[in-house]
Amino acid sequence: MTDANGSSVADVPASRQDGVVAMQIDDETLAYSLESLRSAAEPGEDEAASMASQLATVIAAARDVLGVDSVGLTLLDEWDRLRGVASSDPMAAALESAQARIGAGPGIDAISSGQTIAVDDLIEVEGYVELAQGVAATGIRAVLAAPVRVSDDVVGDLATIRTRRHRWSQSEIEATQTFAELIGELLSLLGEG
Repeated sequence: MTDANGSSVADVPASRQDGVVAMQIDDETLAYSLESLRSAAEPGEDEAASMASQLATVIAAARDVLGVDSVGLTLLDEWDRLRGVASSDPMAAALESAQARIGAGPGIDAISSGQTIAVDDLIEVEGYVELAQGVAATGIRAVLAAPVRVSDDVVGDLATIRTRRHRWSQSEIEATQTFAELIGELLSLLGEG
């Protein structure tokens, strides 16, 4: 299944296709990492002050577990504007900034559709040509963007990035969605404080 821009909408088979090998995520490593992160996300005395630190920890863990080049988190502010709030490095920050500036990209599509958007190669998707040109200097090619939800509301997206063309496996899609759910849980916990 594809979206209006021709991007895959979370239906990527876990196989070798178009000469690109899809990566499998180790379920035990993912489960261990997520459980460790969930226990670390318990509300403390100063939840607001620790939010940035906790989000940075989740972003770093996502990058390590997923084996991607970069990870970024964008949230909607109170006026529904995109705000890059956490990134593993400048590459993810550049993607999030470019999407906000251009008004198009996998993250925006994930937020507006509420579905995970898998892009094997930005330069091959007609609706993302301007974005691909805007981030060309960073080397970004493949992007997987999963919506972040608090309760039933989509409040942002978690983007995983590769610097080469990449066919996203079902395992990678599910793991990214799980990290996006964890971020939603964390935001919900911090909102209760």
